[in-house]
Formats: sequence, C-alpha cells, structure tokens
Amino acid sequence: MRNTRNIAQHELIGLDCEIVESLNPSQRNVRGCVIDEGMNVIVVRTEKGDKKIEKKGTRIKFMVGRGKVTLDGDTIAVRPEDRIKKRSRRW
Repeated sequence: MRNTRNIAQHELIGLDCEIVESLNPSQRNVRGCVIDEGMNVIVVRTEKGDKKIEKKGTRIKFMVGRGKVTLDGDTIAVRPEDRIKKRSRRW
C-alpha cells in the first residue's frame, strides 16, 4: 500500500504532484497528475497540456492519500522498475 513513508518504492503514475524546485525555471510550480515515468523524466498532465519534467535537480511534492511528501528527484532518477524492486532505508 502506498503511503508517505514508502512512496519512493511505489509506482508514481496516477499521483498528483507539484514541482517545488527545479534547475529549469519554466518547470517550477508545475502542478498536475503523473501520467508516465522514465529513468530521467516524469510526464505531468497539467491544465495547459503534458509537461516533461527532468528528475535530476528537481524537488517534487506528491499527494499521497491525505498526506504530502516531497522527494528529491535525484533519489528517484533510476528506471522505475529498478526503484520499485530496491529496498532501502527511508528516502
């Protein structure tokens, strides 16, 4: 079950998110739903269309159930299937 403590080990597709910080100024404050994920990018569906967001150099706030968690994009910048298999201490 996805929760704020184990979100980095779960599927991110379908979660609402907000880009809190980014090296690319045009990606800051982008809000929407994650519709796809790759090794280096997530694709967020916004009101203005789909946006590709680089994971590296980005902090992303995910809404999980009733909680929110902010992840450093560098820590999740791996292939999704490898991240899901990976066991680690708290992200």
